[in-house]
Order: sequence, then C-alpha cells, then structure tokens
Amino acid sequence: MTTRYRFGIQAAAVYSQSQTATVSPFATSYYVSTGGNDSSVGTSPSTAVLTIAAAIALTTAGRGDTIWIAPGTYTEAVLIPKSHTIFRAAVMGNVGRPTVVITSNIADMVQIDVDGTQWYGIEFLAGGATTDNLVDIADTAAVSGVVFDSCVFNGAAQTSVVGIQADDAS
Repeated sequence: MTTRYRFGIQAAAVYSQSQTATVSPFATSYYVSTGGNDSSVGTSPSTAVLTIAAAIALTTAGRGDTIWIAPGTYTEAVLIPKSHTIFRAAVMGNVGRPTVVITSNIADMVQIDVDGTQWYGIEFLAGGATTDNLVDIADTAAVSGVVFDSCVFNGAAQTSVVGIQADDAS
C-alpha cells in the first residue's frame, strides 16, 4: 500500500540566520512519552512527562536543555518554548518520516519568540479548520537561530494553513 502526503511540506533542513543553540555543560535532558505523567520529574525515559508543555516548563531558558519525545501523537495547547531549547524525536522514522506528531486545533500551534530553538524529526499537523499557522516565529519579537531539521509541516487538507509564519516582528 502506498501512502501519499499532499498537504504538507517536508523540511530536510530549515535554518534561521547563523546562530545555533549554546549548550551548557549544565544542560539537562527531559523526556516525554504518551505513557508519561506530568507530575513526574521527566529526567529519564522511566520518569517521562506526558505533555511537551510540561517538559518545556521543566527546562531552563538559555541553558541548551534537550526534550526527547517518544514516538506518538501529542495533542497540545499552544507551545511556547524557552530560548535555546532543543526538541528531538527519540526515534527517527523510516525514510525520514517523523515518528512524533504534534497536533492541535488552535490558531498558532507553536509560538517561537525566543532565540535558538531547534526541532529535529517532528511532524507539525493541523488539527482542524481553526489552525492558521503550524509554527509562528517572531510574532512579538525578532528571533534568530531557529532550526527545523527532518521535520514535516502538514496542513491536513486545510487550504489556509501556513507551515511556518515568520514575518511578523522581523
């Protein structure tokens, strides 16, 4: 059986300016799993949190913390990352297809108004007609150093969905 993906774009690599996240020797890894618990500490796969939002809350801005996301679909409210946070799929999919899907039916699923966030191997999926932008960069402040590598931006047949909105405050 052949699966065709018509309403998304796949980004092998999208980079914003030349800044990359500064990783501190004090950076921490946090883990997210569909079997996790948001009251957990999230510092190992066995103590993973349930939502990406909970993992973001545990990170420290500017430190270069990494959020490892187990395969699965995560329906989240708006995600607002802290600066220099790295988001990685814990398992890369076959032929570059992401195993991690972030979805929601809200106007802007991910809002990035900080420098240095990096996203690896994640699919951003419009959850319905309310979604306008899968990722909104620089909505309230100019940003740099944003990386999307091996990510998919899937509008899910919604004709008005923008994969990456990046011209508001730049």
